[in-house]
Amino acid sequence: MVTDKIAALYRILLLYEDVAGGVVSTTEDDYIAYCNRIAVRFSAINQEIAETVEGLALMGMRLPHHTVRSCVLHVTNLMERQLGGDD
Repeated sequence: MVTDKIAALYRILLLYEDVAGGVVSTTEDDYIAYCNRIAVRFSAINQEIAETVEGLALMGMRLPHHTVRSCVLHVTNLMERQLGGDD
C-alpha cells in the first residue's frame, strides 16, 4: 500500500525529531538502524529513495532538521508519484 510506504519513510523524520528532542527511549543508533532498514526495503522499489535514506543514515544527527525534513518530504513525494497516489 502506498500509505504504508509513505508512513515508513515519514517515520524517519519522526525518529530524527525524537533524538534531537532528547526523547530518552530513542537513540541516534535507533535512527540510523531504521534508516538502514528502510534503505534496504526501498532498494528494490526506487534507487533514489534508497540512496537518499542511506545518506541520512551515514550523516546521522549531523544534519540540521530542515535538511532531514526536506529529504524525507522529497522521498515521500517520489514514492507517491511512482505508485500513483493513495490506495
